[in-house]
Amino acid sequence: MYTNPWDPIAQAISDFHNGNQAASIIIFSDFEDPVELRASYFFREPDEFPKLECTALSLCKGKVLDIGAGAGCHSLALQELGFDVTAIDIAPKCVEVMLKRGIRNAFTADILSFSDGAFDTLLMLMNGIGIVGNLAGLSQFLAHARTLLNPDGILIFDSLDLRLTCSDSELAARQADESRDYSGVVRYRVEYRGVKGPEYDWLYVDTDTLTEIAGNTGWMVDGFYPDENGRYLAQLSLASTHDAE
Repeated sequence: MYTNPWDPIAQAISDFHNGNQAASIIIFSDFEDPVELRASYFFREPDEFPKLECTALSLCKGKVLDIGAGAGCHSLALQELGFDVTAIDIAPKCVEVMLKRGIRNAFTADILSFSDGAFDTLLMLMNGIGIVGNLAGLSQFLAHARTLLNPDGILIFDSLDLRLTCSDSELAARQADESRDYSGVVRYRVEYRGVKGPEYDWLYVDTDTLTEIAGNTGWMVDGFYPDENGRYLAQLSLASTHDAE
């Protein structure tokens, strides 16, 4: 039995790395039908990255903190480009895999309690900002992230704007659901080898709401990089840096 929502993913990643090429997870949500995802997806090479991820890596600068790094595919790509990368993940099995794959600085950590150093880039990919769970979690994360960033540093992450992917009736139903504080909060549960982990909330934040919350927590949105599927990449920087210019 899994006690942590991320354990099924971490176990699949570990099993794939140890030779189970067929390892895959099933993702359940209140947003779409169950989706099967092969663990190999977490081990992609740079030529397999989607355009948004390639753009994200091209924006990175200086010392990079890869948050929720999983199997470390982005950390490895940046490390091979000569970046000083620190990779963190809340799942110890993921960190074990990253270290075995050659990532020099990989640690088990919850980002909200992580305080080891100041970085030039904070990177969160594969809908990375979703780990904050809800809008309150986003505000909490952005407040903490300020303490991890050098004055001219940047925060880069991707998300999904449900306004561009859901029908009006679907959005209205989500907005009317009083069990969530925001229509972009999606409830997930992951299964691996017939065993499900605990349910968890994942945040998809629209660009207008993100801009508002960023401004309220001392950030500026430097740019959005959308794709044709409703996903987007966001680059943020500290508002105090802009004030000093």
